[in-house]
Amino acid sequence: MTPWVEGCVLSVGDLAHGVVKGQAKDLDEEVNGVAGQVALGCYLALNPLGTGRAFDLAVRLAMCNTIGRIDGIGREINYNVRVVNRGPRKGDPISAGRNCHGPNVRVLGQTLGAKYSIPDFIFGTAPLTPPGGRAGMQRTAFDAEVKRRAKTMYDEYISPGRMRKQLDAILAYSGTHTYTHVAVFIIGKNDMKRSFNDRVRYYVLRRVIGAKALPQGVIPGIVAIF
Repeated sequence: MTPWVEGCVLSVGDLAHGVVKGQAKDLDEEVNGVAGQVALGCYLALNPLGTGRAFDLAVRLAMCNTIGRIDGIGREINYNVRVVNRGPRKGDPISAGRNCHGPNVRVLGQTLGAKYSIPDFIFGTAPLTPPGGRAGMQRTAFDAEVKRRAKTMYDEYISPGRMRKQLDAILAYSGTHTYTHVAVFIIGKNDMKRSFNDRVRYYVLRRVIGAKALPQGVIPGIVAIF
């Protein structure tokens, strides 16, 4: 093992250790520091698409450290926002979340009894402000979800579909609480274009998302980076 790789492995190990031992509340707190960013960068250098969580964090860091540094933009890149995924409140934000510069103003007492999902990003002003409820909900630009691979999205949204409610929450939020009515899905790598069966599944994935989105007045955008 070269010294560079060994150093990376130790950095990643320290990052994980800090979370597991409770020295940080979550990964977000750890990667905000320089050491955390180095560790994440090293991990992704060794494994470019990382795990789903590492890839999500890498995209977030990239946004916050590029366009997020432009005056005012960083405060409009929101994440960790809880969105109701079923029932009459489906699509409503029930937490304020964070932005590239830190936590949004907290709103308490919104999540009791609610089932929710967490989209990767909501772009615009803070989605929920005090006092909360309808009075505190703010109209934003659009929401976005990041997936490491197309196969991951297919597995989560189509079959076996363990995260279909997340898709419901993303589309419902876009239809109700954005002024563009656009929901963006960013795929790190389209790994469903080699075989005929995979291409059919990818077609089905796009059609199902479109079929759910359009009746709600939502325009879905699916973008594959590689």
